[in-house]
Amino acid sequence: MMNVVSFSIALLFCAMPTLTLASNINASNRFAYAANTGWIDCRADGVSGAVIGHYYCSGNLYGANIGWVHLGSSAPENGHSYANDSSLDYGVNHDGQGNLRGYAYAANVGWLNFENTGAPTVDLLTGNLSGHVWSANVGWVSLSNAVAYVNTDTLDEGPDADGDDLADAYEYSHTNTLAVLDGRADQDADGDGATDLQEYGADTDPLDAAESLRIVSMQRTAQNAYSVAWPSRPTRMYSVITVDALPATSVWQAITVSTFPQTGATSMTQSVNGASSVSGFYRIEAEMPLTP
Repeated sequence: MMNVVSFSIALLFCAMPTLTLASNINASNRFAYAANTGWIDCRADGVSGAVIGHYYCSGNLYGANIGWVHLGSSAPENGHSYANDSSLDYGVNHDGQGNLRGYAYAANVGWLNFENTGAPTVDLLTGNLSGHVWSANVGWVSLSNAVAYVNTDTLDEGPDADGDDLADAYEYSHTNTLAVLDGRADQDADGDGATDLQEYGADTDPLDAAESLRIVSMQRTAQNAYSVAWPSRPTRMYSVITVDALPATSVWQAITVSTFPQTGATSMTQSVNGASSVSGFYRIEAEMPLTP
């Protein structure tokens, strides 16, 4: 008998933001290195140290020979990324795909440039930092080498000033205000069937009804085997989950390993085994990387 397949929007099973963290740099793997100035502690005292975020960085690095290096205020003027166009709005941004770009500042040595040439990057799977940061007065600062590397345990989602379970940076990046979206009350601003909270978890546009996490095609490739396709974002990991019947009498089970889309891809396709019974229901689950 032919399997019955349900296409349904993903439920997001990920932790929502609370407060901005103290330093999220790993307590053991915390040191960058510059040949001209020696070791630089990215965690510092654990409170004033660096915070690597989904949208931008904040906090400080500390070097015995250069003092404090400020990564940003955690309050960019537009709410979601530092403009790096003035002394009041500078810092290191994260594009959500692992690339760290922008400027840090140390009173004793001036600007440190997180630039394309040095390619400072955070691995969204492991939290390991790599690449180099350039300073005209210090030279290259290495984020990883044969002796030590910097690792972040998590990515900080930043402030949630209105307490609606949506990161302020996400709201500002789509609406320039905190008044439009609300993750607390099953609000669906664009009426596409995905709540604002689900759109946040999937990093889709909450004001575009044509953009949501959904299965767009499912083709049978063999007995009880299918090819499943869905739109994807480079900022999220995805897995296919399934259950035999609705309402579910058992827990939804992941049938693929959670993974990122290929670089540059806007959609994903995976082959999956079908449900064991005559009917099967499938969803796509999106996961925010390095979120506790």
